[in-house]
Amino acid sequence: MSTHAARPSPVVVPPAEPGTTVLLIHAPYPARPRFDGLPSSLLSASARLVEHLAERRISFGLMDPGSSSEGFYESLELILRSGSVRVVCISTSTAAIEETVRIARLVRAVCGSKPLVVVGGPHEDACRLKVAEAVLEVDVSIAGDGEFVLLELVRRFLELPDAASSVTKALESLAQAQPALRGRGTVTTRTWDQPFGRPFDFGPTEVESFHKRCQVARPVRFDVFPGSTAVPLTISRGCSYGQCTFCSEGGPGVKAQVCSDLEWIADLSVRHAGVPLYFQDSIFPATRRVRQELLPKLRGLGVEWGCQVYLPTLSERLVAELAENGCTYLYTGIESGSDDILRAIGKTGLTRALILERLGWLARHGVRAGLSLMFGAMADDGHLLETEHTVAETISLVHELENRGVPIAGIYPNVETVLPGTALDDGSLNFYSMPRAPSFTDFEDGCVGYNFLTVVRPPDAARLRLAKTVSDATRSIVPTSDGAVARDASRRICGVRP
Repeated sequence: MSTHAARPSPVVVPPAEPGTTVLLIHAPYPARPRFDGLPSSLLSASARLVEHLAERRISFGLMDPGSSSEGFYESLELILRSGSVRVVCISTSTAAIEETVRIARLVRAVCGSKPLVVVGGPHEDACRLKVAEAVLEVDVSIAGDGEFVLLELVRRFLELPDAASSVTKALESLAQAQPALRGRGTVTTRTWDQPFGRPFDFGPTEVESFHKRCQVARPVRFDVFPGSTAVPLTISRGCSYGQCTFCSEGGPGVKAQVCSDLEWIADLSVRHAGVPLYFQDSIFPATRRVRQELLPKLRGLGVEWGCQVYLPTLSERLVAELAENGCTYLYTGIESGSDDILRAIGKTGLTRALILERLGWLARHGVRAGLSLMFGAMADDGHLLETEHTVAETISLVHELENRGVPIAGIYPNVETVLPGTALDDGSLNFYSMPRAPSFTDFEDGCVGYNFLTVVRPPDAARLRLAKTVSDATRSIVPTSDGAVARDASRRICGVRP
């Protein structure tokens, strides 16, 4: 008889509706995302809170509209006018920050000061000016490992009688609950005297996936797999490379951490029978334990799966090992066909020759490739590195990969955007008012934010010509349904995002 203890079933996060008390909102992207993923940052931060609410039968619900629309705001207003909302938790990226502000203002316009409005997510983690300081309608913003702090803050707020509810009293509970807390980060609120942002350090938290504690009952669209669906998951936190100038993840002294418990992955797959798994880790951790324990388990599940890799860290032996254990898709950022640009953006060791070699290994072992291309690269000082010649180098690289038989399942062309906390962020940009670049409306990234067209405003004629070159070029490298790269410029851009 097995002595293995049964795992508690994850709490299902339902869609929000009138009558919801705690509202979880994934701020909509102000464009058209081409990958319908799950809001992992929001669900990871709120998983323990969701468990707490379910145990106490306090209603909660998720709004995850993907892209912005008037219909989303109409639905949100309907829920707010029901009079039941007491807490609103918003997760936001920098590109969605204006949508976040609009959400917070709508909450105040309909509900006044009664609800607690909390913001977190990638923007809060990286931005110098925190949301609760920049946006008056937000009570508290949390950066870093916020799951325990969020749980304690909301728990205490909900326990206070309506007449006595206050952010101040809820925040006081954080100091009183320190022995039960975990995590490191920053809490920001204008309730405090300056400084509004104060660091917290309650010790490290164990890396775990929100899938262990909660799940969302909706399919995830991902066109590279059969049935165009997948179950996205992560088994690590951080990036093991962390040297790209355009990314705020990783950096000096920051190490990627891997989940200590991997048993739940089989349970997750059983709940989604036959659906492919997609590991969204920045770089799939190929640790000894993952290779010796997880890979055989994945093979035994009998479903396709994919992950993200950094080509310089790949060996042909690892590619073969991944393929033998059910991996059919690898996503990687090749970004440019120019060696000069690759060096300048921090892709140390990644060269055109290495890209051709290692993607050739994928072809040899029957693994399909998803390729990220990043046009409009800038130096750390903002100097534009991209030229018509380097664009042509990138396009020719894609065609050479096709000619060598690399099975390309998807190409994701984007435009380098300055994000807070990166090497490109010099502190002078207003990340609470994001400019638009209509030239890049076909791109998921680049139409919103600071890129080579919007950092310098208005853009000169040379930059506008380069933008047209980039847009035209991407239309010539679109994968067809059989994986071949189309040279028909009239085809739409195929953006497949992990």
